[in-house]
Amino acid sequence: MTEEEKMEPAMIDDMIHVCFSIYDPTGEYGRWTAVAMVSMLENTKRRICVHLLHEASYGREMKKKFRDVVRQYAQEIQFHKIHIPEDIVRTGPPDRSTPAHYFRLKVAEVLPSSIKKVIYFDSDLVIQLDIGTLWDMDLGQNLIMGRRERRHANPLLSNHILDARTYINSGVILMDLDSIRQKHQLFEEATEFFGKYPWPTRHFVEQDAVNYVFRNEIGFFEKKFNFFTTDLRGSSMAMLEQEIIYHYGADNILNPAQFIGDFLYLQYLEKTPWRSWIQKFYIELVRELQGWKNGCLVSEKDVVDCYRCILGRMPESKEVVLERAKTVQGFDDLRESFLMSEEFSEILQEMIARNSTEKEKVETV
Repeated sequence: MTEEEKMEPAMIDDMIHVCFSIYDPTGEYGRWTAVAMVSMLENTKRRICVHLLHEASYGREMKKKFRDVVRQYAQEIQFHKIHIPEDIVRTGPPDRSTPAHYFRLKVAEVLPSSIKKVIYFDSDLVIQLDIGTLWDMDLGQNLIMGRRERRHANPLLSNHILDARTYINSGVILMDLDSIRQKHQLFEEATEFFGKYPWPTRHFVEQDAVNYVFRNEIGFFEKKFNFFTTDLRGSSMAMLEQEIIYHYGADNILNPAQFIGDFLYLQYLEKTPWRSWIQKFYIELVRELQGWKNGCLVSEKDVVDCYRCILGRMPESKEVVLERAKTVQGFDDLRESFLMSEEFSEILQEMIARNSTEKEKVETV
């Protein structure tokens, strides 16, 4: 019996079932999934069975890492191998479409029929609440429940193929698997949708298909269950630890000293086999702030950009760049120093002279 077939935990009536998808050819993205799992397990008191959806090439070593993560909390994990045809993957945005995006469309098929409901989570989350509150929500007549998506440039919305008033983000969704199995062939219907609306006629990889298939069967929950970090950074709430799910999306880990989501991310990452990434993060952060450590108020990149954009050339050497960075009091001062330089004055005079000559030629004609 394979690990995918061992489903004893699914028979526990009060168990919460959650799904994550992973496609990780470099071995780096697993840390995001691990953080999402650990944060969920740290904050949830009830029994949980994690279902990890993966492609065929996902190896035993990586599975062991996730098994260790989950079992340190005395919870259960099951692995489910899924194949997505390449022609389906190619219908999505070329820079973002991976097999894992489409795994959620197979959830009702690959999970045993004994599992009636599941919470699907994207990997780029920090789950800072007890998911039991989400699990216990009543879907009513709806088949899925999610957070209304923010407005964005989506041709399917602007052309009224999808309704912006009922459109949800698919990063966190509660799914009534029993009803979905009875009423839909989700992957087949989504495949038909992809053929009809390939990128760029649609904006997202699979999210548009989820909204299309369930367009009259969608419920909504509070945004705290799927709170975009870009909406929090820089706000008065940025350093307040709240019971919410932080969703990074296109965002990244930037500054744990200024944003609680980043701080929590690193805190949970420390409890995973990917903890060595924390050292890499701080090394890169130090490199970005190297100008400050050298007594500079601008970065070397700022100086190089001014050379290229204002003087139209590259600097003579790295030493020249560093020395210039040390002599200014900020970016405005740096820019002014270039604009007031003798070299730029000569460039400006040449431009004036050239324009004057061209004007005289036009008048002569």
